[in-house]
Amino acid sequence: MNKPINKLSDTVIKKAKSKDKDYVLSDGGGLQILIKTNGSKYWEFRYTNLQTKKRAKTSFGVYPTITLKEARIKRDEFTNAVMQGYNLNDYKKSIKTKKIFIDVFENEFNQKICEAEAISQSQKKLLLDYIDLFNEVQNKQKELNREFELKINELHNKYKLISEVLHEIWK
Repeated sequence: MNKPINKLSDTVIKKAKSKDKDYVLSDGGGLQILIKTNGSKYWEFRYTNLQTKKRAKTSFGVYPTITLKEARIKRDEFTNAVMQGYNLNDYKKSIKTKKIFIDVFENEFNQKICEAEAISQSQKKLLLDYIDLFNEVQNKQKELNREFELKINELHNKYKLISEVLHEIWK
C-alpha cells in the first residue's frame, strides 16, 4: 500500500516549535522538514540511491524562504531525477551551473537594454541576433540533455542484460 503524501500544511509547519532535540515532520514521498532546536526549519529529501541501494538525503532550503508548495515541486523534480538514475548531488550541481549561466546572461542582457536607447539600428539587430543565438544554445542544451537521458537509459538496460547473462553463466 502506498504511503500518503502531502500530509503537511503551512499551519502545521508554522506551529511546529523547537524541542530539546531536532525532529522531522514528514510530508510523504521523501519530503520532510527538519525542525532544529533553535527553531530553524530545513527542507530535506530522503531517497534510495538506485546505484548503491542505500538511503540518502539532501537538503534544499529553509522554510519559509522555500514554501511548502515549492518544496513539493522540488521533491517531484528530485524523485524524477533519482528514478532516471541521476546522482542527486551531480544533478543539483548541474542545476546550479545552469542558473549561474542564465543569471550572467540576464545581467549582460539588462546592461545591453540600458544601453539600447543610445545605439544605432544595426547594433539593435546585432543584439536581437545575440538573443536568438542564446535561445538556440538553450534549445541545443535541452536536446543534449534528452539525448544524455536516453543514452543513460540505454546503458542501464545493457548493464541489466549483461548482469542477467553473467548470472546465468555463473549459476
